[in-house]
Amino acid sequence: MLSIRKIIRPAAVALAFALVAAPVAAHAEGKDRSAEVKKQRKFPMPAESFNKLIEKRLTKAREHLVKALDKRNVPEATKVQATKDFDAGAAAVRSLSAKVRADGTVTKEEAKQVRDLAKDLKQKAREKYGIGKGKGKNKGKDQGQHGRDV
Repeated sequence: MLSIRKIIRPAAVALAFALVAAPVAAHAEGKDRSAEVKKQRKFPMPAESFNKLIEKRLTKAREHLVKALDKRNVPEATKVQATKDFDAGAAAVRSLSAKVRADGTVTKEEAKQVRDLAKDLKQKAREKYGIGKGKGKNKGKDQGQHGRDV
C-alpha cells in the first residue's frame, strides 16, 4: 500500500497543476496588448502632441493635489502655499517643455529631461510638506533594509 501512495499522490498533484496551468497559459497567449502599445510613446514626437501630454499630466496632477489636500484636512494657509508651489513648479516644467519643443520635434532624451525635472520638483514638495510616499501604516517613514523602521 505504501508504494501505491508514493505513485498516486505525485500523479494527482501533477494532474492538478496541469488542469490549472493549461487554461492559464491558453488565456495568456490571447491577451490584448493594445493598451500597452498605446502607452509606449513614439519618439521623436511632434511638439504639439508632446505639449498636449504635458498639459494633460499637469492638469491631472493639480486635481490630485487639491483632492489630497482636501482629504487630509490641511489648513487653508498650507493649501494656498502648496498650490502656489505647484504652480511655480508647473511653470518651470512648461518653460523647459517650451525649450524642448522649439525645433518642432521632441526626442526621447529631451522628454526625459522634462520628466526628470518634474520628478525632482515632486520629491522636493514631498520633503517640504512631509508627505511620504507609499501606503500602509509606515507610509512616509524612513525605512531601512527589508522595510523595517530605522
